[in-house]
Amino acid sequence: MLKKIIFALALTALVSSSYAQKYGSGSSGSSSDSKNTKTTQSTPENDVLETLGLMGGVSLYNTYILIGAISDAYANKGYTGELATELLNKQVALIDAQIQQYKTVSKSFVKKTDDKVAITTINEIFEGLKTQATHVLEYIETDEVDAADKYEEQRLENWAKISEFLGME
Repeated sequence: MLKKIIFALALTALVSSSYAQKYGSGSSGSSSDSKNTKTTQSTPENDVLETLGLMGGVSLYNTYILIGAISDAYANKGYTGELATELLNKQVALIDAQIQQYKTVSKSFVKKTDDKVAITTINEIFEGLKTQATHVLEYIETDEVDAADKYEEQRLENWAKISEFLGME
């Protein structure tokens, strides 16, 4: 359990620093400390935007892992098709809800271009994750190799985008 907590804390720190370095908060009020690292001016708006980016990055990572775990559990007969389908459909619904909420926030709250780009990137990756889950659902329903191949192709594409977004490449 301790290893899981340490991993979660390390991932949160990685995502937070990677997101801030890559996208910042769009603030022109950056400053440098003695180590010459970029920091963002702390304002309520910037804090909310950085939190959205952090939560989006963690959610992308966790959703990717979860879809893969469900897929593996089904392939190795740990989950029935019925259970895997139920879990994947819940993931798709959660992905749709997150996409919609990020769109709403982007329209009503986000003003700076780089913040809009970050939110658009998050949503594009969520769409890819939804496609990945859909390919697993298709495989469960049809048992066709083509669906498995599409899943694998989408999985690799999603990982490349997630690792780039999180600064893990």
